[in-house]
Amino acid sequence: MDKIELSKYSQVIYARAQELFTKHRNTRYWLTVVNERYDQQFNFFFNIVPRGQRHKSIPLHTLERYSLPLLERTVAELRSVLPVTYEFVGFTGMTWPESGRVIQYRREFDE
Repeated sequence: MDKIELSKYSQVIYARAQELFTKHRNTRYWLTVVNERYDQQFNFFFNIVPRGQRHKSIPLHTLERYSLPLLERTVAELRSVLPVTYEFVGFTGMTWPESGRVIQYRREFDE
């Protein structure tokens, strides 16, 4: 398998998520990317829900450069090395600059 070169942002997020991704049975894991429009930044959270227990959302990193192409590259790199579901919040109606795909189709109830 080819070695994937990660950017410094992806490396930080991946290293922090790897510590939390323990692959326990009956546990759901996913990564949430939040668009903070007012602060002009993107936040990454790692979510863990063991069966029958409370939901934990752990902040991983903040991208202070408010750039969609940078975010698209970072998410693509993370998807290639981190096998979890990715959830996007605050991106309703926005599209990725390079692929042209819609980022988030519907608003979440708490947006």
